[in-house]
This record gives sequence, C-alpha cells and structure tokens, in this order.
Amino acid sequence: ALVGGTAGKQFGVVIISGTGSIAVGYHPSGRIERAGGWGHLLGDEGSGHSIALRGLNAATRAYDGRDLETSLIDSFTRETGETTFENLVSRIYLENWSAPDIASLAPVVITAAENGDEVAIKIVSSAAQELALAGKVVIRKLGMNNDAFDVVLSGGIFTGSQLMIGEISKTIRSFAPAALVSLPLNEPVIGAGMIALQMEK
Repeated sequence: ALVGGTAGKQFGVVIISGTGSIAVGYHPSGRIERAGGWGHLLGDEGSGHSIALRGLNAATRAYDGRDLETSLIDSFTRETGETTFENLVSRIYLENWSAPDIASLAPVVITAAENGDEVAIKIVSSAAQELALAGKVVIRKLGMNNDAFDVVLSGGIFTGSQLMIGEISKTIRSFAPAALVSLPLNEPVIGAGMIALQMEK
C-alpha cells in the first residue's frame, strides 16, 4: 500500500482503513513499527466496522429518543432496502451479520457526515482522530516527527470523506510538520508489482 501509494517509495507511513484499520511505518533504516490492527472485537478504531457500528448504535438511541435525532435512521433503512429501521435491526441479528457486513454500512455514515448530520460528523471526526493517533504513535516510535516523508491514506473509508482526510492531515502535520498526507497514487497491487520487480534486479 505504501509503495503503490507513493509510486515507489519504501519509507514513510501508511494508515489503512477498510473493514479494519492499522497504521504501519517504515524507516529508511529498515525499522518497521505498527499501531492498531487488533481486529473488530478488540480494536480497529476508525475502521469501516467501527464507524458503521457506532452509526447503528446512534440510530438505535435516536430511534428510542435516548439521544440526538439523526438522519442515519432513514439512511440505513433506505440503503438496505428495508421498510423500517426495526426490520433492519432484526435482519442484522437473524442473519448474524459479520464484521464486513456491518462495515458495508460505513459509507452511509460518511455521506451523512458530509451532508451535515451532526451525529454522523461526531462519529466520523472521532474515527479520524483515532486513525491520526495511530499514525502519530508510529511516527513517534520511528523518531520521524522532524523528517519529510509521505503518509498514505489507504482503504475504502477515505473515499468521499473530505472530513476524515482533512482532520487526519491537520493532526499529523501538527506533530510532523514536514509530512505529506495524501491519498494513494496507485492501488496496493501496483506496489506489490513494484516490489517484485525490484527484488528481481
């Protein structure tokens, strides 16, 4: 993901958020550090699963009147083709939805946040801060906070979420001012091909 994302560089930091999440850093000396990646039961903060689960929880609380109103109730129902939010909840339990199944609803929360839903904004902002924290921990472990390097934001969760990208970039750059935070230039498979070609030389 890092090599493909930077079009060839083998040092820097990659923050990945898909169904799960992890941050991994590569120092020019060859040292590698990581933070996160503990799975949906014990971690994966800032991941698609975490965002969607928190969104669903916020929706259930709002549905009951225990918390702030949110458009997520209608958005989740419409996205899944159900007639009522209660039907969706029943389906999740009856079909024993897996972590990827839950994570598939993360774009609903991200879209709601981009459209100004305050509850969704809070969830997405919190996810961004968790991912930025993982990145900062990796940078600190590698002692790279004063260096110039790339931070690649890889994974489907970053697609369409300017809020997440902006918050992560701001937080990382406040800690490592010379870091360049960006979306990947190429897919991870391109990076794998680049590494394979270098190994053949």
